[in-house]
Amino acid sequence: MKMKKNFFLSAAAVILAIMAGCSAPEVKQTPPTIGYSADFIADEGAHFELPSEFWYLTGKLDSKEGPYYFASHFHKAGSQFIHTRNGYNSIRTPDGKYDYRSFGQGLVRTLAENYLREKIEKFPGDSRYPEILKNLGKDKSIHFYTMNEEERALYRGRLFIDFGKNHFERTGETKLEYELKLDTWVGPLDLKLEALTDPVVFPAANPIRIGEGNMQGYFFPRVKAAGVSGTIWYNHIFGMPHHSASGREEIITQRLNNGGAFVIACYYNSYGELKNTNVAYIRPDGTLDYKANIKIKQEKTWRSDISRNTYPVSWSIEGGEFSGKITPTFENSEMMLEEGVGAFWLGPCSFRGRIGRNPWKGVVAGEGFCRVVGTEDKPKP
Repeated sequence: MKMKKNFFLSAAAVILAIMAGCSAPEVKQTPPTIGYSADFIADEGAHFELPSEFWYLTGKLDSKEGPYYFASHFHKAGSQFIHTRNGYNSIRTPDGKYDYRSFGQGLVRTLAENYLREKIEKFPGDSRYPEILKNLGKDKSIHFYTMNEEERALYRGRLFIDFGKNHFERTGETKLEYELKLDTWVGPLDLKLEALTDPVVFPAANPIRIGEGNMQGYFFPRVKAAGVSGTIWYNHIFGMPHHSASGREEIITQRLNNGGAFVIACYYNSYGELKNTNVAYIRPDGTLDYKANIKIKQEKTWRSDISRNTYPVSWSIEGGEFSGKITPTFENSEMMLEEGVGAFWLGPCSFRGRIGRNPWKGVVAGEGFCRVVGTEDKPKP
């Protein structure tokens, strides 16, 4: 309780004066141009005709006590008039304590309740799940907040999301300026943001392939908070994934100290077989490369005791100009609809390796976040 009180007292100072992201040295960036595009402004809004869409922002906030890491995730599933809206946020404090909050409409809470009933049936010896279900049904969950109809505004044509006390909006007409408000477990967070460069884009002509389906999107690797140094990530992905490659997924985003950035998005079938590897590398000069023939190998996993999900959290990557390792900053970065169900992993990770064909040159370091959908334990027969 003392820790929470101290955070409230120092929140303004943290938000206004000492936020930071990538610790890499400053490099010259090409100023953004896409902010003036009416088509891009419209594309930032919701695509109600598509079945899957999410916006997420992640960052590192430095303070005198040490870094705070935050993540936020806004989600729409389903198309046209039949779709659900929900979201998540998380914060890790300098003393290492970590927790998340989730929020959604009543339909999402019903989904979580059904997942918990399945959990109880699969693992009848675990006494935690009945109590979690009981509290969720009475709206007494400390993790899930049920939004009413007025609390789930989501616009088409421009970015505006208002999910309970969690808000994300584009505020700049010609600049890539945004406002992010989060209602976290340690208190409110209010950030004024601006993208420093154009994004890493997966357009219709070169989408993220997921089985026989695909998604489009963009990844802003360098976004600053107003009045302070530092950067965070902002990502928006939308489209129609295919069930043949929806068994597991890994999205790795890294900004590099050479001024470049890369995104790797891998999708697996229900048997754990890799079906698609999507790569985009934005070079320091701003040019994009989608053709890197990268092979990704899982190095380490982390298993959650409450969700019973296992997540890859460390990888080696090889191929073309790339060689190196991705490692997590913390192993537990799990977020869920409610304790035990609807879980995925979204946390900070880093890259150490080489980009370039000369083994004696091209050594780079990267910092970013990884989003992983894991696989659940199967009950013993």
